Order: sequence, then structure tokens, then C-alpha cells
Amino acid sequence: MASPYLLALDLGTSSIGYVAFSLDENEIPTGILDLGVRIFPDGREPKTKEPLAVGRRKARGIRRTRDRGQNRVRRLVQELIEFGLLPEDDKKRKAIFDDICPYEARANAVNGMVSKEMLGRAIFHLGRRRGFKSNRLAGDEEESDYKSKISDLRDTLGSQTLGEYLFARLQENHALANNKTPIQQKVIRFRNGETDFYADRDMYKEEFERIREKQGNQLLDGTQWDALQETVFWQYPLKPVPKGKCRFYPSESRAHIDLPISHEFRIYQEVNALRYESKGKQYE
Repeated sequence: MASPYLLALDLGTSSIGYVAFSLDENEIPTGILDLGVRIFPDGREPKTKEPLAVGRRKARGIRRTRDRGQNRVRRLVQELIEFGLLPEDDKKRKAIFDDICPYEARANAVNGMVSKEMLGRAIFHLGRRRGFKSNRLAGDEEESDYKSKISDLRDTLGSQTLGEYLFARLQENHALANNKTPIQQKVIRFRNGETDFYADRDMYKEEFERIREKQGNQLLDGTQWDALQETVFWQYPLKPVPKGKCRFYPSESRAHIDLPISHEFRIYQEVNALRYESKGKQYE
């Protein structure tokens, strides 16, 4: 049978000190068996003091977003092939992507009937560039900046679709390049910090609806249009956050914070934590 001992710990943010005492039959310390300290990283960045888990969580979120986007694009390509808008052969499909300007395809698709290849190129481009949409419940400063740029762009568009507007800017750039005019060309791609305007998801949805309305059911039927629309604009919903269990009644869920009984509990809790002093006397 092992001899009884007493373990004393000194817990710090980045270290643990310990002492092990030997005990007699009356559980009184009689000596030191061992002592020491274990020092370890505190799990934070040395300069910013930010938890290391924050960086890992951001990187994981970026990987998930990238993988989900790539999976969605692969699904869109497969549907475009299945519906006859793009060839199955990779080389022929690449040739179509190289030969057809996506902005021209989008602009033509809302103004008249187009070929199946041009329609497929336009829908594929909408799937790759589908605009800003936030899942955040509360916006931050960066999101407010996005919304301001989105509002400015919507005012500029007027009755145009986003594809028509961008194709017009592209044509202006070509004209400037041909005339060798020393003027900075207009930006076509939306990049944060590089453009003073930005596009949101609704602009792309409106353009998709305009294309669908103009093309009708000549190349695609209603079911195929619905399937493409779902693939292009699908976004994973936010996961519901469980309320958790009550610490006083572990078998029951926590009450909602906006319930009157929750407010009453917090009031009693705050009052119970108060201490009143008067003329050297304390009352709790």
C-alpha cells in the first residue's frame, strides 16, 4: 500500500509549482517527497497577447470557405455539362472560356437570345463572382464600409444589370488602350481596398432573373433553371447555437435571457451581491 502524501499546487498562467509532502498516520506533514515547477507557453502571441487558437480558427475558416466554394463550382460545371450548355471535354470547355468574354456574355444574355455556350459562360461567371453577403448577426466597421460602397454602386447602375455595367467599363478600357490614352483604366474586378464600389449578392440574383426571363425555356426548362439558381447562390446557413443546460437544474435547458423570469433572477443576483456600510457597520 502506498504511503499517504499531500500534494500542494501553485497554479500560474504559464507555470505550475508543486510540493509533495509525506504524511504520518495522523495526516500531518513530516517531510518533502518532491518539489519543482513546470513552465509552459501560455498559449498566446508574445507581442499581441492574442490566443493562438484565434489564428488557427481563422485559418480553418478560410480553408472551409475555399473548399465549399470549389465544391460549389464543380457542381455548377457538372450541371452546365448535364444541361448541354458546356461540353464535357476539358479542352473544348477551356477553349470556350478563353474565347468568350464573360462580361460580354452576361451583357448579351440580358438583351437578346444567345448560344448555349455563351449562356453557359455567363452562368458560370455568375457562379464564380456572386457578390457580397454576410451571415453576421451584427455588422462591424468593415461591413458598414461594404454596405456604403454597395449603395453607391446601386445608385450608379440604375436600370442596368451589373454585367452590362462592367462590360461597358471593359469596353472603355479597350478604347483607351487602342487610343494609347494615358489615363488609368477602370477597375472591373471587385477587390476590397482597391475599388470605391462593391457588389452584393442581390445584384447578381437580379441579373440571373433578367437572364432567365430573356432566354426563357428555349435552352433550359424551369426545373433546370431552378437547379442552376440554387447552385449559383447556395450558401451554408448559420448553425443554431444551443442554449446549454441550467447550472441549478442540469436536466433542463437555460431560460431565454429576454424572459421576465431571467430579468428577475439577475436583479435578485445583483442585489444579493451588494454590500452596504454605515458608521463602521456592514450589511450584506
